[in-house]
Amino acid sequence: VIHGPNHSGGTKTLNINRSTKEAVQAIPLKSGEIVPTLDQYLEQGKKDPKTKLIIEIKSHATPERETRVVKNILAAVKQHKMRKHVEYIAFSKHVCDELVKYAPKGTKIAYLSGNLTPQQCKDAGYTGIDYNIGVMQKNPDWIKQCHDLGLTVNIWTVNDTQRIQWCIDNKADYITTDNPIETNRLLGK
Repeated sequence: VIHGPNHSGGTKTLNINRSTKEAVQAIPLKSGEIVPTLDQYLEQGKKDPKTKLIIEIKSHATPERETRVVKNILAAVKQHKMRKHVEYIAFSKHVCDELVKYAPKGTKIAYLSGNLTPQQCKDAGYTGIDYNIGVMQKNPDWIKQCHDLGLTVNIWTVNDTQRIQWCIDNKADYITTDNPIETNRLLGK
């Protein structure tokens, strides 16, 4: 479980897709912790039943590989009995389509790329959009369109006060931020 396509430590940089679990885990994170496996991530998430886990499934070299990854992740989530605690996001339309196809009905799936309209996302079977702040500010009417269609709206990555306030004023459901203290202050929390 790691965000980017590469993992660095010291003088080594590993491509995640071309590296073994052992090689990745041999390089500690800046915090000194070891990159967790999906099973470890799910077990940690189980410790607080109020926690909602977001799994971003990265794009892969082939649709076949993306399908295999989707099926493996869904199987792990099922095995850990975490279906009701996990939502999925992806930049790959194919990944989102495979989630719609293979995940249990009602699974939350949000598309990240920003190139589909709310209606296209609804028609594809997604439950939300998860778009960059720049995309949303160019298309502010998409928030209301999403809500009218029953879709959720997350906007990323919003760190400055003016943009956070814009998200709040425009009624985004969720805000991805590296500035939660300011976001909570603006929300009156």
